[in-house]
Amino acid sequence: MNVKWWRNVLFASAITVPLAPTVHADNEPSDVAQARSTSSDRTEPVIFVGPAGKTLVSKESTTPIGPGIKLASFERFDARGWLNGEVMTINLGNDSISTDILNPGSVSSAKPLSEMAKEAGAIAGVNGDFFDINNTNAPLGTVVSKGEMVKGPQGSHTLTASVDKNGLGHISNILLDGKVKLPSGEITLDALNQYAISKDGIGLYTSVWGSAGRSQDGSPVYEVIVVDGKVTTVEEGAGNGAIPENAFVLVGREKGAEALKALSVGDEVSVEYAPKTDIDVSFAVGGNIKLVESGAVISNLDDTTSAPRTAVGFSEDRKTMILAAVDGRQTDSRGMTFKELAELMKEYGAHYALNLDGGGSTTMVAQNPGTKDVKVVNQPSDGTERSVPNGIGIFAKGGSGELKSFAVNTAFKSDMSNRVFPGLTRTFIGLGHDEKLLSRSSW
Repeated sequence: MNVKWWRNVLFASAITVPLAPTVHADNEPSDVAQARSTSSDRTEPVIFVGPAGKTLVSKESTTPIGPGIKLASFERFDARGWLNGEVMTINLGNDSISTDILNPGSVSSAKPLSEMAKEAGAIAGVNGDFFDINNTNAPLGTVVSKGEMVKGPQGSHTLTASVDKNGLGHISNILLDGKVKLPSGEITLDALNQYAISKDGIGLYTSVWGSAGRSQDGSPVYEVIVVDGKVTTVEEGAGNGAIPENAFVLVGREKGAEALKALSVGDEVSVEYAPKTDIDVSFAVGGNIKLVESGAVISNLDDTTSAPRTAVGFSEDRKTMILAAVDGRQTDSRGMTFKELAELMKEYGAHYALNLDGGGSTTMVAQNPGTKDVKVVNQPSDGTERSVPNGIGIFAKGGSGELKSFAVNTAFKSDMSNRVFPGLTRTFIGLGHDEKLLSRSSW
C-alpha cells in the first residue's frame, strides 16, 4: 500500500503528527521495559510515539480466501500517523479447515514464512514465536505439532497460543513434563530441543533439533549419545551435527552432568516427555505478552513504543481464530503499541489474545481465490521477508475441483486500480475457482 497523494492535502492543516525519535535497543530507557519485547532482533530501532487521538479509517476491504476464512486489510490515520495492517479471521469449526505449526524442517533453522507455507500446502499463515536470532534460530517457546511436543519453553517464555483436538483455541502456559530413566533411577528432564539448559539440569535433543550446536552453558558439561535405547558415547562437552531418528542426545550441566558422567557404554537409557497442560493440544506456538484476557484489554500495556506487530487471538467461544499483522517503521505505517494492538484484536472479536514476534519478523501470507500459491500480503519492515523459526499455518481440504465461480481483479493492481474515469476502460482478469475458492491447473 503506497502513500496516497492526497494525504498531506487532507490532513496537514488539521492534525500535527509528533516527531518520534529513534532509539536502539541497547540504549532502551528502563521505564519502557516492554520495548525490549518488540522483536527477536534487539538491534532494531525502538520508536516512541506521542499521545493517541481519534482514529480515522480511510480504507478497509475484506476478501474471502478459503472456506470460513476472511482477510481484512485496513488503512487508518490518527494523531500518531498512518497505519496499515491485515487481520485474518478463521472459523475453526469449519470441517474444511485445520491449523498447525509451520516449520522450516528442524527446530534450529529458519526460513521465510511464504516458503514454509508453500512447502506445507497452507493457504494462509503468520509468523510465530520469538527466537534465538543469528545463533541457533531455535524458537523461545513451546512447540507442539500434530499433538506431539517438539520443543520445551525457554525459561519463563511459557505463554502459548494453541488449538486443541476439538478445534478450540486457547492462550495458556504450556510447560515440559518429562523424565530420563537411568540405571540408577529417574531424573527430571529439564529441556527439550532448547538452545539453553537450566542450571543443574539435563536437556534432550532429538532428530528434529537439527545440526546446530547443543548447549555448552555451565561447568562441567557432559553429553551422552543413545542409539536404539543404549548408550554409545559418554564425553565431556556438548557437540553438534544431525541426530539420527533412532538416536537421541542428552546434555547435562553441573549436577545433571555428574549424573550423565556416571553412565557407561551399553547402559540402557530412555526418556518420556509430554506437554504439561490440561489442554489436549493439537498444535501450539509460543508468544510473550497477553494482550486480551476474558474480553478485556490487559491493564498497563505499553502505549509509547510503536513497532510492526503480529498477534493471535480467539473469540469468546474459542471457535474463531484472529490473526493480525500490522506494518511499521514505514512512511505509510508507523506500527502499533502493545495497547493499540490489544485494542485492535478486541475490535476484531478477540476475547483472548497473545503477542507474537514482531519487528522485521512480522509477516502474513495468504492464497487469494483462484491462485495456487500463498503470497505476502503485508509489507515486512526489512523490505523483504525475514527467515523465521515457525509460524501458524491455515490449511484447507481440497474441494470438488469443479469450476464454480471467478475471482475478478484488475490486470494492473494499485491503490486506485478499481477506479476509472468516464469514457475510459479498465482490463480485468477472472481467476476460476471451486466452491472452496481453490484453483487447479487445468482451468
